[in-house]
Amino acid sequence: MLSSTASEQQPGPGLGSGAAEFQELPEPDQDFSLRFHTGPQSTESRTHGAFHLLYVYEGEVTLHHAGGDIALNQDDAVLCGPATMYAVQADAGSCLADFSLPPRVLQANPGLFHADLGVVAAYFLRACYDIDPVRKPLGLPSSPRQAPRARRCVEIIARELSGNPRGWDLGATAILTRLFIELAHGDRARADAAAETRPGLPAQVLLYIQDHYRDVSLRSLGQAFNYSPTHMSRLVQQYTGQPFATLVRRLKIHHAMNYLTHTTLGLDRISQLVGFNSASYLTRVFRSEYGLTPGQFRAKAERV
Repeated sequence: MLSSTASEQQPGPGLGSGAAEFQELPEPDQDFSLRFHTGPQSTESRTHGAFHLLYVYEGEVTLHHAGGDIALNQDDAVLCGPATMYAVQADAGSCLADFSLPPRVLQANPGLFHADLGVVAAYFLRACYDIDPVRKPLGLPSSPRQAPRARRCVEIIARELSGNPRGWDLGATAILTRLFIELAHGDRARADAAAETRPGLPAQVLLYIQDHYRDVSLRSLGQAFNYSPTHMSRLVQQYTGQPFATLVRRLKIHHAMNYLTHTTLGLDRISQLVGFNSASYLTRVFRSEYGLTPGQFRAKAERV
């Protein structure tokens, strides 16, 4: 993570006092964290062991890496994988939002691999599940249409994490997914080009599960790739760090979260759409996973 201290940093414009409180994060056991860094400052070139999304909230920043330099202006972003070696030079008056995401966060939140994330999903898949680690950063230039929404996501996440209310991690992760979608859509041509690159077998398996999450089984997965259900079970466990059933259940919950956030559909209909047997089962699984009922999550999303 960038070398700076909380006392040296000031909240970004429009973030208010909550951002100042947020500077004290991250805690060591957090799933992901966000820090704000103000220029002028520079960092040593090194790998960080986690994914880092660097978003220029204000000013100009230069990212140095083995392949050259990336100049970032306000609302531009760059995504660096765990194996990416980079250094950052922030100009005077700049404010940089630095999201740190350990690989386990992506593995536990399969929504971050969703096709809507385009080039970002492809980058995550290659870095997490393919043999050859991704060493180059991924530039995500801003676009006039997407920039205001991406900026709003950064501000909401800062407030979610600084306030630390009940369900803060659930809310922040959902908005983080939305932020990645906005950034990916800001460079559609690059996203389309990335989609043409055929991923390795682990990524193909995960993409298949994504596409068939409502009714996928180990048997159907094995038939799709000409492997036994037992082999597919081991493969999923090996590359995602979680059992097949857990991965599929979390995918269903992720899609249920989208319906709860963006529609007024009732729980019975949402359960049918995402592949749960009943609304009561959806509620039980949702509460077990996040400590909130679907109704409580919907109310929280409406306030955001």
